[in-house]
Amino acid sequence: MRDIAADLDWSYSDTAAALIAVGLRHLDELPTKSSPTSSNPAQQELPLTRAS
Repeated sequence: MRDIAADLDWSYSDTAAALIAVGLRHLDELPTKSSPTSSNPAQQELPLTRAS
C-alpha cells in the first residue's frame, strides 16, 4: 500500500481510506462465512490442542 501511495503521491492514510471505500462498494463479492473453502480449498480449520 505504501508503494501505491508513493506512486499516486498520496498520503498513506488517504490511500488506505480510498482502498477501503472501493472495497466497501464490493461487499457482495466477499466470500461468505458459511463457505470457508471459497478462499482456499486446501486450508481447513484444525482442532486446538494443549501445548506440552
